Amino acid sequence: MGVEGIGASVVRKEDRRFITGKGRYVDDIKLQGMTHAHFVRSPHAHAKVKSIDSSAAMKMPGVVAAARTHMPRSRASTPRRR
Repeated sequence: MGVEGIGASVVRKEDRRFITGKGRYVDDIKLQGMTHAHFVRSPHAHAKVKSIDSSAAMKMPGVVAAARTHMPRSRASTPRRR
């Protein structure tokens, strides 16, 4: 009888391909016309960003869009007023 539960060995069918270097990851997929996204966050915690100038980004080769948006704060992250 084998050990079950926490600490027990688990046989998974996908392990062999990953440990032998034959695994396929999302980053390995290349499709024609595929684009990538990059998100830039403010280095200043709790700062109020008044404007974003994306003109330099749009001039860079390969850039197809530069989105600027305000992300509303959720109720959970809003500090309570005293």
